[in-house]
Amino acid sequence: DRAATGGWGVSQHSKYVRLRACALATTAGGKGTAALLDALEPLLPERTRQELANHEDWYTRYRLIQDRQRALAESFAREHKALQTHARKLFESVNQEAAARADLAAAALSQQLECTRLQSKLEGLREGHRLRADVEAELLTRQEAARAAQAALQQAKEKAERDHQKQMIAAFKAEVAAAKAAEDEMNRLLEEEAALLAAEAAEYNAERVAFREDLYEMKLEAREAEAAKQLQAEREREERLAKIRAQVEVNVENDPSRHLRPTQAHAGDYDASVRDDMFPVHGFTTDHLMKDKRFKVQLAMNEAGIKNPEIRNLALQSTAPYRPRPDMLTTPQLQGFRGNSKP
Repeated sequence: DRAATGGWGVSQHSKYVRLRACALATTAGGKGTAALLDALEPLLPERTRQELANHEDWYTRYRLIQDRQRALAESFAREHKALQTHARKLFESVNQEAAARADLAAAALSQQLECTRLQSKLEGLREGHRLRADVEAELLTRQEAARAAQAALQQAKEKAERDHQKQMIAAFKAEVAAAKAAEDEMNRLLEEEAALLAAEAAEYNAERVAFREDLYEMKLEAREAEAAKQLQAEREREERLAKIRAQVEVNVENDPSRHLRPTQAHAGDYDASVRDDMFPVHGFTTDHLMKDKRFKVQLAMNEAGIKNPEIRNLALQSTAPYRPRPDMLTTPQLQGFRGNSKP
């Protein structure tokens, strides 16, 4: 239930409570919520400072309500215990009054026995009829007085007991009404807190939905931008390939005698001192070839006895000239190479 964790997950809220206790211990000299947030922010990098502040406000209110509920429960328990103690004392006082009434009844019974004994003694006396009559009258008077006193005492005790029971009932009703009012107040606070938590959860869920919608829109825009970028890159690649195809396209003249004429490379600079006047030179001399570092590298590897093709190819690739030899290119390639070269 996210309402009991402020809209966070149970594990995330438990982690927050533990880190908050540690932060309070380490920031004992700090002032206010700002010091607590400064300590919590690096411990919970997945949460923003505003989210931490909102959760701290909710947690403070939640603990306040929990403390109020606990205080109300403890107050109700104390009042209930006090009511039980008061009722026990009342019952003990009633028992004491019952014991007192039993003592009065025993005294009355003893008095009656004493009267019976006197009457028996008077009956045994055969003399003094007038004395006997006086004694009997006195006994009757005393008996009547005793019965009247006992009846008055019984009525007074019954009235006192009824009044006492009424007071107990009134006090019990008042305590029940107070407990009912406290319970209603507690329920009202709980309902207000539940409504507040529900509103906060609704707002938090609305923000989450809006964030997810914005994130989905951003992903769609990113996919469309990536698709457009890939399409543009494919077009540029096709344009570059088209240029390369135009450059490497074979363009040879239909002239069988072409291979008998001097090459275009031969029209360049060359050493006339090594030219044989008897035969035209079509190509390069040994001196020209040895100017290429790759020939020197091959000779050095042959002299060193290096026969591994991979090592030889790697060495030749690392010593390749910056510009390719003109006699290794076709005429369109040579023209395109010279046209694209920087002065």
